Amino acid sequence: MHIVNRRRHRFRLIIITSMTSASSSRFVLMVNFGLVYVFWGSTYLGIDIAVEHIPPALMCATRFTIAGTIMLAYCLAAGHNIRYSWRELVQLAVVGNLLLMGGNLTLSYAEQYIPSGLAALLVASIPLWFLILDSLMLGHHQVSARGLLGLGLGLATTLNIIQSHKASIDVQTDVNQGSNFILKFERA
Repeated sequence: MHIVNRRRHRFRLIIITSMTSASSSRFVLMVNFGLVYVFWGSTYLGIDIAVEHIPPALMCATRFTIAGTIMLAYCLAAGHNIRYSWRELVQLAVVGNLLLMGGNLTLSYAEQYIPSGLAALLVASIPLWFLILDSLMLGHHQVSARGLLGLGLGLATTLNIIQSHKASIDVQTDVNQGSNFILKFERA
């Protein structure tokens, strides 16, 4: 086993690589991929179970307070610098609030109405939408024909799975409030 230690900015990145054989490298890759499936997939299931018993905002606040405390304790034990300027703290607070409240809290509220698997699928498709919007609006990324084919296939698959969950879109029109689009899902 070979350990590579790299310093970038204030963070120390430790990469553990296996130099023994291709089969052990493949095994490590499969284990890591399996861990991502378990931890990422169980997050959505855990949120689905939790919001049945705990209000979503309280559940998220408790979850992130515990996680933040553990991460802070690790940083202190490892000797990492956790002192930041006020400007950096404000920037971190803005990003943290957007990610945690804008992403995870709204996801927790959404999981009261849609199945957790569908929520995970919709969240997994977000990078596709960012690439599409970045290409169309900013023009920073030129998507190749193969990339467009992959995006189209991913979008078609997402729509197919949504259709298999018997999703329907209702348009309600109210004279005083305008039109509302409502995406409804029936639990199987």
